Amino acid sequence: LKMTTGVEYNLDEILQQLLNSVLGRYNRIKPETTSKFENDYQRALYRLEEWHEYIVNGSSVYSKITGTTAYGQLILENENGKSVICDLKEVKFII
Repeated sequence: LKMTTGVEYNLDEILQQLLNSVLGRYNRIKPETTSKFENDYQRALYRLEEWHEYIVNGSSVYSKITGTTAYGQLILENENGKSVICDLKEVKFII
């Protein structure tokens, strides 16, 4: 931080602020509020509901991202309406 800003910081104080912030956010997570976090995450997904070409398991597919599963897997829907669930490294974005 000092190299970037030129200001010397008390690292213990910054660490405490960071921990308080993380714990504050964590403590707000309750079973009845998790859907808000899930909705926020879904809305922030890159290319959500946009049609693009992807590589899925080595094959080129034209699909749109419709969301994620409870396990964080990406859900793609092709032009025929068929959904494909992709694990990490099973899908590549073509930019």
